[in-house]
Amino acid sequence: MSVNTFILLDDVQIPGGSLANRNYIKGKDGFKVRLSVPIRKTQGVKSSYIEATPDYSQNWGREHLNKITDAYRKAPYFDSIFTTLEVILLKKYDTLSNLNTSLIKWVCASLEINTNIVMASDLNLLPTSKNERNIALCKHFDATIYLSGTGARKYNNESLFRTNNIVLQYQNFVEKPHLQGGTEFVSGLSVLDALFYLAPSSIRGLMH
Repeated sequence: MSVNTFILLDDVQIPGGSLANRNYIKGKDGFKVRLSVPIRKTQGVKSSYIEATPDYSQNWGREHLNKITDAYRKAPYFDSIFTTLEVILLKKYDTLSNLNTSLIKWVCASLEINTNIVMASDLNLLPTSKNERNIALCKHFDATIYLSGTGARKYNNESLFRTNNIVLQYQNFVEKPHLQGGTEFVSGLSVLDALFYLAPSSIRGLMH
């Protein structure tokens, strides 16, 4: 399922235990390898993505690149993907939001996805409840459909969306096995895994 506009909620609190600053790749031994960005939360546990800063007292960028090289150097698209990824990971960012946004836009460019990406913090909307805020974002762009993650079911007020003439739909992404190194498919990995092994058109096919 595709969207016309993708809004990055960079000014909301980072959920505890989320993948906001970490992800997984498949190591050459077939097991998951975690890549984690150490962060400093300027506002404590309530920090948003724009209030968290990557901790560069640790050379995590080079460490991640070394782990990625070790895992994927024999993959068919390693050279072309790694060259541009290296530039992003070796650059220093002032917020976790800017780091994540750079990675998201890089993935979109790599997959030839041209969806309009907007930062919520640039819209200057007044802070409200989660439902009212999402409805306000939809109205700002004259959207009639709001595509939500399934994890938001617990707080989405479906009747409130209907009252505002907005159709609430849930993403129902089911991961499909694809070519990987080794003999067994490992699920729940970063998109890096697919980028190193598949052509952009093949990856887009897996997304539908």
